[in-house]
Amino acid sequence: MKTMLRTLAFVLAFGAITQTIYTYAQDREPVSVEVEENALMRLLEMKQKMDTQGLTLEDVQPEDGTTKIKTEEEFKEAFARHSLRYIEAIGGVDALIRMLNRPEFASMRDRVEPGI
Repeated sequence: MKTMLRTLAFVLAFGAITQTIYTYAQDREPVSVEVEENALMRLLEMKQKMDTQGLTLEDVQPEDGTTKIKTEEEFKEAFARHSLRYIEAIGGVDALIRMLNRPEFASMRDRVEPGI
C-alpha cells in the first residue's frame, strides 16, 4: 500500500511539473521585431485608408487574408496587442512601465479593474 501511494504521488508530481513546463513554454513564444513591425504597419495603413478615403474595415482588408478584423473593437485590440509585443521585442517593457507610472497617464492606471 505504501509503495502504491508513493508511486501515485510520484506520477502526480511528474504530471504537475510537465504541465507547468508546457504552460510556460506556451506563454513565452518568440517575439520578432520584424513580424510585429509589419503587423503594425498593415494596421496603420488600414486606419489611414479608413480615415482618408472613408472606407470601412471590410473594404481595407488585405488581399492575402492575413488580417480578419470585422469591428472597430477588434481593430483596437489587434493594434494594442501588436504594439505591446513590439515594445517587448525591442526591450522597452521597463520604459513602458515607467511611462505608465507618470502622472499624465494616471487615467490609464485607474481604468484597471481590481484583482480577485
